[in-house]
Amino acid sequence: MLHRADGAYVATRMAVSVDPEADGDAIIDQSETVAAELDAGGATVTVTGEPVVGELIQDHLLDTLLRSLAVTLLAVLAVLLVVFRVVHGSAALGAVTLLPVALAVSWIVGTMTVLGYPLSVLNVIIASLTVGIGVDYSIHVSERFRDELADGATPEAAITATIRGTGAALLGSAATTAVGFGVLALAIHPPLQQFGTVTAIMIGYAFLGAVVVLPSLLVLWARARPDASDAPAADPAGT
Repeated sequence: MLHRADGAYVATRMAVSVDPEADGDAIIDQSETVAAELDAGGATVTVTGEPVVGELIQDHLLDTLLRSLAVTLLAVLAVLLVVFRVVHGSAALGAVTLLPVALAVSWIVGTMTVLGYPLSVLNVIIASLTVGIGVDYSIHVSERFRDELADGATPEAAITATIRGTGAALLGSAATTAVGFGVLALAIHPPLQQFGTVTAIMIGYAFLGAVVVLPSLLVLWARARPDASDAPAADPAGT
């Protein structure tokens, strides 16, 4: 395709067919080699097209994942520290609540590696999504545990009552949410299949973190704070 201005040809676009199975880096390297040769002849050549753009996006996905995860974790941590400090007098409880969620993030990233799922525009949001969903489960467990302590229970009795009273509800919530996302595994488009599968697994990890990892951390927190059962529980609104 030629572009003409003021009676002279000033630009041209050349379409080059490539093997769809070829490696993206190899396509870019060969194209840039040809472009450099043409540049040496006095022309200004820019390599573009779907393979080039796709490869550039793929190269920046990891940076996007790390930045978004860092921002998400810091923002959620800040909120938890403030809320638990104001409501329960312990910012540390907020940090303890978030720790199992951070572990769930590492588990899901490892699972993606084991399954051979590459980073994609959809999968790159999985880590932040894990934090957003997983922190809800952990907050429910921490709040119930704190209420049991406020009623005079020992840390061991409090965590037992917490899991018995909250575990079933969290299991039902996690199972229905996982099934809802898991349906995407039946999609025709492979990236959607991977997204649905990974998200369903992620919800399972978030649930396990809340009912398996967090209880031990809460007991350790309570033992380290002898006054944990002395602080009053938050009053419901309007009471």
